[in-house]
Amino acid sequence: MKLDVGAVFRVQDGSLIKFFCAFLGYGFFSDTLRNSEKHWLRRYLGKTRYMLAGAKTFFLNRAYPGYISYRPAAEAGPDGYPDEGLTCRQNCPVCSEVGEKKSSTSAFSFSGTSDEEQEWQTLDGRFTNVIAVSLCCKSEKSPKGLAPTSHCGDGCLDLLFVKKLGYFRLLNYLISTSRGIGPRSVLGENLHACRAYELVFRSKKPPLDGQLDTPEVTPTESSTIWNCDGEIVQEPDIHVKIYCQLIDIFGSGLESS
Repeated sequence: MKLDVGAVFRVQDGSLIKFFCAFLGYGFFSDTLRNSEKHWLRRYLGKTRYMLAGAKTFFLNRAYPGYISYRPAAEAGPDGYPDEGLTCRQNCPVCSEVGEKKSSTSAFSFSGTSDEEQEWQTLDGRFTNVIAVSLCCKSEKSPKGLAPTSHCGDGCLDLLFVKKLGYFRLLNYLISTSRGIGPRSVLGENLHACRAYELVFRSKKPPLDGQLDTPEVTPTESSTIWNCDGEIVQEPDIHVKIYCQLIDIFGSGLESS
C-alpha cells in the first residue's frame, strides 16, 4: 500500500526539519511529550511516565497563541467531518482514485495538488491543541483515531484546531477520544477541522507586507514544541507540506470489520 508523507520546514528560511508519516501535534500532546522526556522519568518509569506527564499537562491546561494559514483541499469533508465520512480500509476507493489520478495526470503534482490552486485560509486565536495527521492515528488510547475519516493515501493533511478549553471540556474531550467518540460531537464550535495540502503555523503575528520579518523564534511561555511522530521539534514556527503516496509499505490496509 502507498502512504502519504508530511514534511516540516522552518518558516524563516524554508530549511527541512523532519518528515512524518502519521502525527504532528502542538499544545496538549506536545507538552505531554516534553514533560515525559525528563531523564529520571525515562529511566525509572518507562511507559508509565506518559500517564504522569499527561496528568501534569491536564492540570496546567495551557493554551497557546497561533496564527495559522492553510491551503484547503479541493474536496472538503462532509458536514460532520472528521467524525462522519468514508473511513480508510483495505482497497480504499478514495486512495485508489487519488493513485489513479496521480499516475495518469501530469497536472497532478508531487504534493497531491492539481493545477487549480485553492485560496489560502487564515485562522488565529489561542489553542489547546493543533493537530495535523496523515493517518487516523488509532491506538489503545484512541480506538477510532484522532481523525476517524483520515486516509492513508489521499494526498491531504487532516487538520484539527482545538480552541482553548476549560478543565471540564478538556477532560470530556480526552475521555471521549479514549472511548472512540469523534471530536466533532464532543467539541462542537471549539473545533475547527478541515483537509488541506499545506499548513503554516506561527506563534507570533506575522509581519505585514513591507515590514521586516520577525527574528527567529524559540519556544517561550507563549509557545511550545511540536510532537512530530513522537520526536521533539523545537522550532514553533513551521511550514508543513504533504506528499501524496510517496512511499510503498508492505501492507494491505485495515480489513473491513
